[in-house]
Amino acid sequence: MLNVKSVQAAKAKEKEYMLADGRSGLFLRVLPSGGKSWIYRYTLPDGRRRKMAIGQHPELSLSDARAKHAELVKFVLKGQDPAAPPAPEIVPEQTTVADLITLYLAGSGHLSPKTLAENKRTLEKYVLPIIGQRPVKEIRRSDAITLVERYTDTPGQARAIMKIARAMFTWALHREYVDFNPFSHVVAAVPAIKARSKTRALSDEEIKHVWQALLTENDPRSLSTRRALMTILVTGQRPEEVTSSTLEEIAVGVKNKPICKTCRRCGWWTIPWQRIKTRNRREENHRVYLSAPALEIISDIQAGPIYPNARGTALARHSLSHYVDDHKCWGLEKWTPHDLRRTAATGLSRLGCPDEVIDAILNHAKKGIIGVYNQNRYDAEKEKWLTAWSEHLIRLLEINN
Repeated sequence: MLNVKSVQAAKAKEKEYMLADGRSGLFLRVLPSGGKSWIYRYTLPDGRRRKMAIGQHPELSLSDARAKHAELVKFVLKGQDPAAPPAPEIVPEQTTVADLITLYLAGSGHLSPKTLAENKRTLEKYVLPIIGQRPVKEIRRSDAITLVERYTDTPGQARAIMKIARAMFTWALHREYVDFNPFSHVVAAVPAIKARSKTRALSDEEIKHVWQALLTENDPRSLSTRRALMTILVTGQRPEEVTSSTLEEIAVGVKNKPICKTCRRCGWWTIPWQRIKTRNRREENHRVYLSAPALEIISDIQAGPIYPNARGTALARHSLSHYVDDHKCWGLEKWTPHDLRRTAATGLSRLGCPDEVIDAILNHAKKGIIGVYNQNRYDAEKEKWLTAWSEHLIRLLEINN
């Protein structure tokens, strides 16, 4: 950490350099001229690295720079860029869809950084170019239908556009920027984008085929992707919650000590509620039992994201789908990463696992009055049945652990 004396003692050199104030992202920049200024470096949820000037020294003291830096950090934690231009002033009759997108993103601090980044990407790529310059008051359902119909060749993408745009206009409706939501009930008008119930679960022979394909590929660029797919199958967790996991969320052994190289018989993975799909309804962490095969998958990870991309940040969930599609599902009938989660649930049921325990493993919310009064977290049952599932996979795949 910097202190007043070290800041004052920083001397000019032939080239500009920077002194870090710990690991907070706050830096003192020293120019060859002797001038000093405060710089904040930060990384946005989409992986972009940015920096912005905070102020000059000595006009802005170390304590004042830290206070200003703390305020800027709050923006980044909400997924917002503190260097972005301020939100436009609201004049309802003049507000365009582009203005609404800016306002909506700025007012979506309750969303996770990952969700916020995806919403921003979708709105700016698909909505902004088509209706961005039109006043929000003029957008009708026919405009929404026309927009969504442009992407019906990829129903999943069209559905995502419709859902995110609908959420934005719902927010605008609550703020009284608009009088109705033009993206509501669009599915009824565009049935091609209606979500279909999925029932695909891999058979034992298909599991063995896919697992061997994942093990035998040697390309180091796909290592994280292959490990994530294996983890989904072994644990039954959601793909997006697997890809964004970090080593700090995992404890190994009965004493919950940090992960180490000598104790890998079992462990627990605690998924923070902020990363869970149901976070808007339940602020509850989810505990996942990690059997020996699950731990073996990540045995050489030392710190940070368990499934890093080439930049060292967490792997994107859609990378899994692209990888499976690129490999043509290894010659099998079409399947997706989420189908591995369904495969695990189906396999547990075939082994005799009760439905309520499967729901607990999958982190499905309890329904009705049971959800109010049954507060059992089923940790013992999770350990029993995920161990049984892992043993089934070991017998099936002939894995030497």
